[in-house]
Amino acid sequence: MAIKVEGKKITLSRGDTLSVTFRISSGINLQPTDTVIFTIKDNPQSTTALLRKEYTGITGTDITVQATAEEMQMTAGNKVYDLLIKNGAQKITLMFPGEFVIVEVVHNE
Repeated sequence: MAIKVEGKKITLSRGDTLSVTFRISSGINLQPTDTVIFTIKDNPQSTTALLRKEYTGITGTDITVQATAEEMQMTAGNKVYDLLIKNGAQKITLMFPGEFVIVEVVHNE
């Protein structure tokens, strides 16, 4: 797996399995009733998510996002992602959109 994390920028080879852990440092502790949503889109204005992963039952400050190789077969290029916490009517966006780069590969595996 070729994955590179530089600050908020994530670079991943197209078709590789994604596994990345985010640590919340803003004093928020996740509760089991919270829903954490990780979304990748072509751009912030897009209405279509290329990938949307929802997690519940997480406690503490660490969020591990995972996606299969099949889910990461998206077109190579620059995308954006963010993290959101929802609990009832409350919504907290944990970060401004970060850059998510899908890099083309040579192999056909």
